[in-house]
Amino acid sequence: MDSSSSSNLPHIAIFPFMSKGHTIPLLHLAHLLHHRRLVSHITFFTNPLNAPFIRSTLSSTAARNTSIITLPFPDNLPNVMIHKPHAEVSSPDEPFVVPRLTHLSLTKADLKPTFDDPDSKGPYWDFVREQIAASKESLGCVVNSFYKLESPYFDYIDSMMGGNDYRDGPLCLARLERDAKKQP
Repeated sequence: MDSSSSSNLPHIAIFPFMSKGHTIPLLHLAHLLHHRRLVSHITFFTNPLNAPFIRSTLSSTAARNTSIITLPFPDNLPNVMIHKPHAEVSSPDEPFVVPRLTHLSLTKADLKPTFDDPDSKGPYWDFVREQIAASKESLGCVVNSFYKLESPYFDYIDSMMGGNDYRDGPLCLARLERDAKKQP
């Protein structure tokens, strides 16, 4: 792609949660966007521990058009519960039902500290609240799934966030299809 045509394409910023389970699908998305020549450049924001993984996963084409900016975040951000249904349970192994997702049952043991405590406070909890508020105000959220696979969850997210999600998954299939075409 010549520089004149690439200058008209968008520059995308990707800021995954700091775990490989969130990062890998976004790397698939980066490969797909570069392969289809839909972006001029991608910038990943990550922590110092995840940066080498991102660099090593990018293809040579994607790597030339990708920047990685490391930020001093903790190694692992915890899973989040918006509601506090676990406030009523008496032991870490007692199951509770997640509101509006009644088929989903968890225990306090399933939650990482500090989120296993219904009265959690501190920097992680503050971060989660800020992210929830920012997500509600954003123009959208990219979700690596599709409606027929996870309809109860999409219905819930749509009711909480206003339906501003873009379902584009599963991204790994696009990557596998492209890699299969390269095989002799």
